[in-house]
Amino acid sequence: MDNLLKIYGEPLENGFAKYLNLQILKRLDGVGMNCGVEYTSIPFFARLPKSTRYHHSLGVALIVNHFGGSKEAVLSGLFHDIATHCFAHSIDFLNGDYEKQISTEDLTASLLKGSEELIGYLAEDNVNLNSIIDYSLYPLCDNPSPHLSADRLEYTLRNILYFGFADLKTIKTMYQDLMVGENEFGENEIMFNHLQEALSFGLLSLKTSEVYVSNEDRYAMEDLALTLKTAISEKLILPEDLMKTEKELIAKLVSSDRGKNFWNRYKSLKEVKEENSPSAYKIKSKLRYINPYIYGQGRLSDLSNEFAEDLQKFLLTDFSKPLTGVYSLL
Repeated sequence: MDNLLKIYGEPLENGFAKYLNLQILKRLDGVGMNCGVEYTSIPFFARLPKSTRYHHSLGVALIVNHFGGSKEAVLSGLFHDIATHCFAHSIDFLNGDYEKQISTEDLTASLLKGSEELIGYLAEDNVNLNSIIDYSLYPLCDNPSPHLSADRLEYTLRNILYFGFADLKTIKTMYQDLMVGENEFGENEIMFNHLQEALSFGLLSLKTSEVYVSNEDRYAMEDLALTLKTAISEKLILPEDLMKTEKELIAKLVSSDRGKNFWNRYKSLKEVKEENSPSAYKIKSKLRYINPYIYGQGRLSDLSNEFAEDLQKFLLTDFSKPLTGVYSLL
């Protein structure tokens, strides 16, 4: 267990441990959290420590368990990402789903239903398969953006740490200030006890949001999507290869000279400029952000001018400028 997971609560034991080694879940240990941009030579992304969708999924389950979620909710959180393809949301870009980034989620049900081992475990535990397919059934796991759920909380804290925006001690302090309470709509939500911790989290989470929509991130994801699309069209890889691990997919791609050239070119991407060129892209993206609730007080944007101003600036992100990549191999 990595150090971040230790912050979230006690390890999943007893009835949960057997689920952790299911192949449909373990595959995610070969799928990164950063959508493939970490394979480029862009300095910020190239230096990122390895972090996988398996760690994220386990983290979501730990958080749900920590805050008293049912067994069904914990398992739903654990398996919520099993339909994630290699390079994650870059595949949404390949599918033309730039702004919602949900194009692959429909596979979750079929993958769960296709695992005989999982179905056997669920029968042992008297858990209905249909109760774990859609994690949005459980507000602890998922809720409408920009509210705080275990999924958003985990990937945000993970990125705050791995992007180098805060250390484990700061993250632990923020996490320990969280509770589950009733929000302004009478719904249960993960929320903060104190304004100062909510503000620290809110400002740091916006920094991660800015990374998600940065020129470098959007261009790299689009370039990777187009690289994969070309490789599929030329039958260098198959669509079903996207559901392998990234290591397996890359190995197949580079097994041919042409595929190796595609991959080496992508890896050599070192800079993104705002300028027009024959290879320029105009790329929209999903605006991911969190506006946390403070128990008994309200939303952070209503309580902090600093956060409200930063949030408004983020929501006005301009996606209209053409972007051009600079490659060391070109």
